Amino acid sequence: MAGKGNPRRWRSAKALQAAVDAYFEECSENGRVPSVAGLALALGFMSRQALARYTDRMHEENNDDYVVIITSAKTRIEEANIQLAYNKEASAGARFMLQNGFNYSEKQEIGLNSNTIKVELVDE
Repeated sequence: MAGKGNPRRWRSAKALQAAVDAYFEECSENGRVPSVAGLALALGFMSRQALARYTDRMHEENNDDYVVIITSAKTRIEEANIQLAYNKEASAGARFMLQNGFNYSEKQEIGLNSNTIKVELVDE
């Protein structure tokens, strides 16, 4: 697919990794929660969808080092939101991000089965 779309944004995987690391460092220094949208902007993309298209193109062109770096960064973002979900003050936003950005779901299943409930009557 060479020649299709914009030229490769990052000349090397090492440069891409340095930019990703700088994004996470900046988030940490400023107390910001990392996000896929923030990562996309930090890497020079207009949207998270543009970052996803770029990742797909890198995969198609067998630039797997690039794909691994971006996928790993997204996993770091996911983990940051999982940890926030355990914080009562920040849990609503983190749950929203996990549900809408990472396909998590919040559901409670209750199953009643005659084999799972045992009732014992005791005569006093």
